[in-house]
Amino acid sequence: MKLASVIVVGLLLTLNACVTAGTIGEKVTEWPNPELVEASGLAFVRPHNLLITHNDDTDKSLYFFHLPTGQHRSVPLLETRNRDWEDITLIPASDDRGPVVVIGEIGDNGARYPNLTLYFYELLLSAPSETEIPTIDVEYLGQIPFIYDRGARDAESLAYDASQHRLLVISKRLVPAELYEIPLPDDLVFSNSPVPVTATLSAIISGIPRPTPAYITANPRLGRYSGQPGGMDIAPDGRTAAIITYNDLHLFYREEDEPWEQALIRPPVVVDVIELGQTEAVTFGRNNREVFLTTEGQSPPVLQVDLPARP
Repeated sequence: MKLASVIVVGLLLTLNACVTAGTIGEKVTEWPNPELVEASGLAFVRPHNLLITHNDDTDKSLYFFHLPTGQHRSVPLLETRNRDWEDITLIPASDDRGPVVVIGEIGDNGARYPNLTLYFYELLLSAPSETEIPTIDVEYLGQIPFIYDRGARDAESLAYDASQHRLLVISKRLVPAELYEIPLPDDLVFSNSPVPVTATLSAIISGIPRPTPAYITANPRLGRYSGQPGGMDIAPDGRTAAIITYNDLHLFYREEDEPWEQALIRPPVVVDVIELGQTEAVTFGRNNREVFLTTEGQSPPVLQVDLPARP
């Protein structure tokens, strides 16, 4: 999509605009893996009731947590590198393959890396069970190197858009944030060419509330970053997008057949959730009204949030 067709909205909100009444969320568990210290992405595998996360640099493993039993596994990924993994998303299973995990090596705090990488792994799982974690294996499918059409960007938000079979990436440090799209091959067969594809700017997301001066003063360590997107996911029915910042959850609603470029430029419903600290990971859970959040730090808590009804 050319720059001339980018959708721009000029609405700027204060930090507390549209916040739902009360602070919501319930801490349901803690990750038991001592080596998990910088959880930066989150995905949920239905119907296996599996949460997946990862560290954001160096460590090349996926961590699985089985919600019904609390059992957990870690799986090393030998075919990748981890310079700065910042989010993961899930492409649902099809008739001829299992669900596919997409790992986004998309972090770039100083906007110094023009080439970024997406890694794709098929999950090979035993039948769902409420009494034990499934056997877990992974198969490497390939990778997509990519560049942004407007130069290097830092990003921590990656989501799969099933309505157009593409990946969406939201920049972090720019104000307002930018939405980029990356097309996918229909059959998820990758050429593994070193030539990068281009992530194309498709919308400007200016509706995420910015922190007020008072909030920044009261939260000197992270306050100035609190309006920046740290993670993203799209609901199973494809109608709700959740974007997390350090202090709030932002819900964007898509009408049927509407592109996300239009839905994401409207003002979100802002949900005040229990503060976890440096919250950078969000995923929808078992349905369209349940999300899970986690944060960086040793033995990070997992927060379950039951969302308000769609307006």
